Amino acid sequence: MTKSEISLLFRAVLFGITLTAIGLVSAQIVGYFLQNAIPGVVGKIVIGLSLFVLWLVHGGVLRSLYRSDADIGFFWLWLSGIATILGGTAAAWLLRNILLKATNLSFPEMTEGSTAQSVYFVTGLAFALALITAINLKVKIRFLGNFLEFILLVVAVFWLLRLI
Repeated sequence: MTKSEISLLFRAVLFGITLTAIGLVSAQIVGYFLQNAIPGVVGKIVIGLSLFVLWLVHGGVLRSLYRSDADIGFFWLWLSGIATILGGTAAAWLLRNILLKATNLSFPEMTEGSTAQSVYFVTGLAFALALITAINLKVKIRFLGNFLEFILLVVAVFWLLRLI
């Protein structure tokens, strides 16, 4: 990779991390304001908004990278997607904790269960979303791309059913 390609990757991922963190904390703030109005479903709303933010931002970052440099390798696209999601989630956690210390807000939890389970879930989600988007961008034969995505989804469903 050339110096300009590395710079492009770094800037795109850093921008994606920033947007992801802002989006995830915004979803938490929306949950804070909705927790009195609809307390039973606010956690599900926050999770849905958070997943939408992760999908939207990482997809945008990968598509921008691909359109800026169509010769970018599959591995670099995949790694950029993973870095965007994991970095954005970590930055959102940091920003959320700063807001908790600075204000008296009490955010609803983004996921239920232990922190380790949340980290495993976000990591698995990062790998899967980045892989699906990279396949979609790099595979030229639409049938083959759809087939690879289908296989990945089947594996993910069986893995999730095994965990339940």
